[in-house]
Amino acid sequence: MSRVRRLLAHAAGDALYRTSGLLVANLVVLSGLGFVFWTVAARLFAAADVGVLSGWVAACTLLATVGGLGLGNTLIRKLASHDEQRRLIITSAALLATLGAVFSLAALLALPLVAPSRLGLGTDGGARGIVLVLVVVTALGGLVDAALIAAQAARALLAKNLAGGLVRVGLLVPLVHGGVVGLLLAYTGGAVVAALLGWRALVAVYPRGPRWYRPAPSLARPHLRFSLANYLGGVVGILPATVVPLIVLAVLGPTPAAYFGVAFLIVGFLNFLPSSIAQAYFAHASRPDVDEVHELRKAIATSYGVMLPACVAFIVVAPLVLRIFGPGYAAAATTPLRILTLAGLATALTYLIDSTLNVQHRPLAYGAMNAVNAALVVGGVALVAHDGLTAVALAWLVAQAASALIGVPVVRHRRTAALALRRGRYAREGI
Repeated sequence: MSRVRRLLAHAAGDALYRTSGLLVANLVVLSGLGFVFWTVAARLFAAADVGVLSGWVAACTLLATVGGLGLGNTLIRKLASHDEQRRLIITSAALLATLGAVFSLAALLALPLVAPSRLGLGTDGGARGIVLVLVVVTALGGLVDAALIAAQAARALLAKNLAGGLVRVGLLVPLVHGGVVGLLLAYTGGAVVAALLGWRALVAVYPRGPRWYRPAPSLARPHLRFSLANYLGGVVGILPATVVPLIVLAVLGPTPAAYFGVAFLIVGFLNFLPSSIAQAYFAHASRPDVDEVHELRKAIATSYGVMLPACVAFIVVAPLVLRIFGPGYAAAATTPLRILTLAGLATALTYLIDSTLNVQHRPLAYGAMNAVNAALVVGGVALVAHDGLTAVALAWLVAQAASALIGVPVVRHRRTAALALRRGRYAREGI
């Protein structure tokens, strides 16, 4: 017990472990409440409605990334060392609420024109209004999350997501007869509450500076190259998680999309573990005077120390978990869930590769890696989607493993070049 206490004390005193632990606790809250939300939705609403909602959520996530302008990663990378922190946040929010909102609205109007009609995305104006609110709130919420992570204020992140998740679940029962629109209202209501509480937390975390309330585009201009590359990389990087559910919905229909969406959602909860650790590494290693290589080794060990037992557990209990949603879910999605769980081991490495490229300030490499991953995943899934959910899951597994294998030498190339330059300098100086 004394050894356990020493290990816990060491973890609590280490910024990477402490932030990772709080982000994982945030994951547990998100996972638990998300699981409850989708379970209740699957029990109260028709499977076809749940399938269409999964398509809308995927589309909104993509649109929010389009409207996010890559500002989230910019805040994580630059905010800790910035002289006018709150003003930079306000400037980022103003850019997101104007230019980003225009991009989101244009994409939302164009989506039904390019998407197959069976996606269910060409609904009435009321539903589109709800979706537009969800897109804007999701983009603003992502900005809030980034600012809180940059400040290592994971407790505030945990509290606001807890409140938003409870509201989201609570709204399902009174909206049970609303069909897809009722599901959208419940989902959007939770997102609005979480975003409002997050903005309130930012006021306490970041001190006021001179003219903090006035957006200043000049503050964002020095980070434009990093933001633009991250924006393009982020939009491309989100394509696998958002386009694959839409492909399944378009090719196989709403009911299979509901089965796949639940399996995809469960694995998404699992993938929040390495994602949280990678975000904590990104935020911590971006600070001055931090040994990024040492922190990366710790992040890899922590990520796989958590993921390996979690993946084994998920594979064993997959049919039991899916049975909670209903017998149809267990019968159709058990094998795809197990395959997607195995893919999580490769995905954990791709998260760390992305964070490492951002720490190394290599936005072009970050964008290129996300483009490769998107091409492999979306292309592979599109080729085999007609063969069913198991084929889709296998295509996802192969593509994620290939992306991880490509990314490792890309990361090592920068480190090898840096070591060679250092040795050359030492040789010239006679050291």
